[in-house]
Amino acid sequence: MRHSAYRAALPALPLAALLSIPPLAAEPLHVTGVSPAPQSLAVPRSQRLVVRFDQVLDPLSVDDGSLVVTGRFSGVVPGAVEALNDGLRFTPARPLAPGDWVTARVAATVRGIAGEALAHGHAWNFWTASSPASLKLTLEDTLSPGDTPYGAYAGDFDHDGDLDLAVANEGTDDMAVYINDGAGGNGPPVKYATGAVPSPIEAADLDGDTHMDLIVANTGSSSVSVFRGRGDGSFEPQSRYATGADSRGISAIDLDRDGALDLLVVNRGSGDISLLRNRGDGLFGNERRRDLPGDGEGATAASDVNGDGLDDLIIGYYSSNEVRVYLAGEEGGFALSSVAASGGHVWQMAVGDLNADGLLDAVTANSSTSTAGVLLGVAPGVLADAVTYPVGSFPLAIDLGDLDGDGDLDMVTSNFSGGSYTLYRNDGAGRFGGRHDLPAAAAGSCAVLYDRDGDGDLDVAAIDELADQVRLYRNE
Repeated sequence: MRHSAYRAALPALPLAALLSIPPLAAEPLHVTGVSPAPQSLAVPRSQRLVVRFDQVLDPLSVDDGSLVVTGRFSGVVPGAVEALNDGLRFTPARPLAPGDWVTARVAATVRGIAGEALAHGHAWNFWTASSPASLKLTLEDTLSPGDTPYGAYAGDFDHDGDLDLAVANEGTDDMAVYINDGAGGNGPPVKYATGAVPSPIEAADLDGDTHMDLIVANTGSSSVSVFRGRGDGSFEPQSRYATGADSRGISAIDLDRDGALDLLVVNRGSGDISLLRNRGDGLFGNERRRDLPGDGEGATAASDVNGDGLDDLIIGYYSSNEVRVYLAGEEGGFALSSVAASGGHVWQMAVGDLNADGLLDAVTANSSTSTAGVLLGVAPGVLADAVTYPVGSFPLAIDLGDLDGDGDLDMVTSNFSGGSYTLYRNDGAGRFGGRHDLPAAAAGSCAVLYDRDGDGDLDVAAIDELADQVRLYRNE
């Protein structure tokens, strides 16, 4: 009754007056919260993802591309995207891989009811849980991928739920791809030609077809090779793109905010970075070169470190022995946020939240000092100088993963001259102990921490470039 009486008291407006009332001003849409929280650890593998906004969504702007979830191992995760009045919900169609580094991206095409879309997309990262394990590592098989294998990557290339393996061979200038038989075994590899002296391998869905593509940095030919995945475990022949000299690290990152992942390559030899813009179809234009402060850019990672939903850059430097954090700006570009001492020449780097405080941390393989550097985040976008841990001689690689399944990230270095792999357990506060050295046949070159046999814990694929082997260890 009150509503009826109130309406009756309103003066009648002529039609012309109604037509002259201006529309509601369009308000930009903003993300107010996400679940799981950014940098979360040990997230259940089947957990739904939820994004909340500051206004009701226009349901017509929501489709399957509005929230895309990609695991470093899992690949593009199939699932259902739903509009929730003022939010989005993603329900995975199958569990994500154990111990996976996951990126969730909200498309900039999502609109609020007032009609205005997000100013830019919104991305965040988290880690899935892995099962408890004793860290008793048993050698189960040895692969012979080619001459001088170094870089390696594990992921689901054929959408069957188990994890396959790609290995770059520096001596034969090719990449060997092994398809998992579902029980952790591998058939003979399929070889793909690369540029000269291929080393690091990364993966991303570069062309938006839900198949993981592979990117290989060719340290001997100043280039990167892009292999577009077909979704059945095979890849198109390489497309090659010029970079600076001795390219050592790759990040797939949306530099121009158009929804397609571009490539940022760090070039240790020329001491600069190469930016390759994605045309939207997984093909790239000519590089743009940038010379940053610091000397000998050798490692890179991308993640949102200050909570604004934009991918920031973390770059490790070989010659100047430091790690620099660059924050993405709302209007584009990057600004230096912090500089931290690494404790030695940074050969490789990994990132994750080591002490569960919600801040991104970094670890470095310091080849010159035979140490691992642990750089803890002390504020959004700010890393402290490294605390160093002794490892085997001349570490070339460092990797993070929850090897014992206790909910925090452990670390492994691959030690070339030491002929070993050094494992450290995290105590949950970003301090490392319980050192264990796993012998290599000749030279520890690289390691991949992934669930090879499908039992829920993380196994180790240990690459030895002098013995030309990949040693497959099962985690008990």
